[in-house]
Amino acid sequence: MGKTLYKIQVGAFRQKANAEKMLAKVKKAGIPSSIVPDGDVMKVQCGAFSIKANAEKRLALVKKKGFLSAIMITVQGEEEKPATVEVGFEKVLAVLTAIMAAKDPHQEVINLLKKHGYTLKNSSAWCTETVAAAFLEAGYIDLIGGYAEDAPSLKRHAQAREIWHGGSSGIKAGDIVLYGSGEPNHTEIAIDGTYNISGNYGGTVKKRKRAGRTIYGYIRPKYPDEKIPKGLPRIRIAALAFFDKGDESSQYGDCTALLQYGEDDKTVEHAVLIDTAMGKSSGNVIKKLKGLGVTKLDAIVISHAHGDHYGGTGDIIKTFPASEIYVPDPTELDKHQKSYGDALRRQYKKATGHYVKPGSSWKIGNMEFSCIYQCKAKDLKEHDNHHFPNNESSVLRVKLNGWTYHSAGDLQNEGNNLLIKAVKDLKADIFKCQWHGDANATNEAICKAVKPLVAISNYHHAERSGRGTTRKRLEAVGAVVARNHENGDIYIDLTSEQMELSCSKGNLHRIYKR
Repeated sequence: MGKTLYKIQVGAFRQKANAEKMLAKVKKAGIPSSIVPDGDVMKVQCGAFSIKANAEKRLALVKKKGFLSAIMITVQGEEEKPATVEVGFEKVLAVLTAIMAAKDPHQEVINLLKKHGYTLKNSSAWCTETVAAAFLEAGYIDLIGGYAEDAPSLKRHAQAREIWHGGSSGIKAGDIVLYGSGEPNHTEIAIDGTYNISGNYGGTVKKRKRAGRTIYGYIRPKYPDEKIPKGLPRIRIAALAFFDKGDESSQYGDCTALLQYGEDDKTVEHAVLIDTAMGKSSGNVIKKLKGLGVTKLDAIVISHAHGDHYGGTGDIIKTFPASEIYVPDPTELDKHQKSYGDALRRQYKKATGHYVKPGSSWKIGNMEFSCIYQCKAKDLKEHDNHHFPNNESSVLRVKLNGWTYHSAGDLQNEGNNLLIKAVKDLKADIFKCQWHGDANATNEAICKAVKPLVAISNYHHAERSGRGTTRKRLEAVGAVVARNHENGDIYIDLTSEQMELSCSKGNLHRIYKR
């Protein structure tokens, strides 16, 4: 049996200089401490104890000296217990801790805001901006309704999201506390039952007691509460370039594989296809899947009732038996174009069938699928032969090791606008361009709503139908755009710690740390 150690940690920093600054502060307070490297993170540690009670005493001392700290548990001689990637308020707090440890916290806030496209003047009162910078860096700015540069604006955002509370009753860690009377004029964030972190407090960022001042009200963001274990098996998104010579007349459509690997990081343990391209493309799809190590499919998911998204299903299933198939509920299609509904019913019968509609969810390995929207026929004005089935695409949100993938088939402008009205939070890390990246489907509104880190376009031909415009729209919201035509097969490898984008042509590579 391995020996359990209880380690006191006061911070984890990606920049060594920031870790050293924190170390100096802790040592100055008379607490034994050291820097412990962990991958690309530098952890400041104040002792490791085999007896939990001793660790708790040290923790109490560290907190009494004014340092935010926590006990981390590891087991020597055994596989390390799964730690967790910071989420929710812990993630915001980690950013605030790094700001406080900086040599010049004001400049650190300025730098963070600049990184995310905002300007803070040196002359500004920067209490609200400190909170905004932490939420931006943590990736949670949408939780508070967007960027705000003063307390009244922050309050209005919170009221619109129904997360505003008047008065001071019940404040807890993670709440954003606004001070003042008449209108709020100062912003802090609660870290426990007594203390807040305050920006622009004595020209710096530090802890401050909450009592003794007029609290106007507080904001309670709806933090995600999931804990994402480290060391989860790698999951790969593979947007396949399933053509040989770019002959659009015979080789086109959508086909994206989601693959979960085993402990050896080589064996494919779970495989799902979202769409199967044209029937004429199936030979190339099968070849690509074999090359990726696929031997069977757990499921096929069809986005909508067009042949360039389901045409290869029959041939693919002959090579890779699929136990499940998920297709959109055809009820809405039946109201105007029943032939397309019947096409989905035929796909439904090719394996154990499931009809997908808003609220549907299922899990395969560590891949969590949910349908967040499908247009109602009565809400759509276009019922013509092509646009209507596109707008009846299932809008899927897929959780992959804590990262979010947005996939919505060929949803077009009209469907996008209805989706944005119906679903408040559409932000995702990875975005599958709709209708192969055409500008009248991947419109400006959906790009801004999803605001992805990476966008992938699963088609092979050169610029047409405004696809250059689509690229510009996505790049304008900060996305890196990968397209089969110029990048070949597109791979996005996801662990709980990072997302890595690469491609078969070797001309595009990015790594994103959580």
